[in-house]
Amino acid sequence: MAAGTKRAPLIVAALVGVGLIVAVKSFTGGSSSPSAGTTSDPKPRSANGCRIVVNLTASSEKAALLKQIAAEWDGTKVAGGCATVSVVSKASGGAADALARGWDEATDGPRPDVWSPAASSWTGLLQQKTTALDKPDLIGKTKPQSIANTPLVIAMPKPMAVSLGWPNNKDLGWGTVYKLARDPRGWGSVGQPYGPFTLGKTNPNFSTSGLNATIGTYVAATGLSGDLTLGNLADPKVQAYAKQVEQAVVHYGDTTLTFLSNLQKADDRGNGLKYISAVAVEEKSVWDYNQGNPTGD
Repeated sequence: MAAGTKRAPLIVAALVGVGLIVAVKSFTGGSSSPSAGTTSDPKPRSANGCRIVVNLTASSEKAALLKQIAAEWDGTKVAGGCATVSVVSKASGGAADALARGWDEATDGPRPDVWSPAASSWTGLLQQKTTALDKPDLIGKTKPQSIANTPLVIAMPKPMAVSLGWPNNKDLGWGTVYKLARDPRGWGSVGQPYGPFTLGKTNPNFSTSGLNATIGTYVAATGLSGDLTLGNLADPKVQAYAKQVEQAVVHYGDTTLTFLSNLQKADDRGNGLKYISAVAVEEKSVWDYNQGNPTGD
């Protein structure tokens, strides 16, 4: 929370591990033209005159950090001249879809030489997509390297978390979300005047937080600590649990930054506790929000 403000900070209520990885590949997208990162370009491709431009597509929660690192590295001498890294933010699921179907720079932005999704699960999904489309594997046998880690969390405004026993209640998590979501009294079931329980979650087809929140819900429903099976997913009790949680979702956004920006605006108007009860989001984004920087820029 920014100094001098009255904004209610977001409090972490539950943790699920998420890895941030980089997958490096020369993506051609079916085009026979030279990539933007080659030395065959007839003219300099960057403001500093470097002819070697590496396009890096990164997930939103770390794009700003990678841009800062790229700026510090910009102009580094390499074979054939100097190089620069151009970082573009794009949702991991959207990038995976674009890579699988064949990257179209007119609609998808610069074709990446390096892809940095928010979790290794997207590389597996990309390989599934290319296999289904009978297209070449863009990842290959190269094992993507992790560059940073941040947990996925269920975050909520501090007054709400405190009313549930935070920080002493160690059982806050998906079970808490399930109980509040299934009770028609909502927050009234715990004696609070906040109205119905509402959950903010991103689209799991595009966003890592949405994908992992969905997985986390199913894991919580089964009570397992290991991998899910098709039998687990087909269990009517597990499906009912997940359905109840999903019914509390008020909107499936493309990125968590939209939720956090809107929450800050609502809080500035004094309506923060009415906007949303909890958000499934990366912990790094919670830290940014509490610094008064919900977009992480």
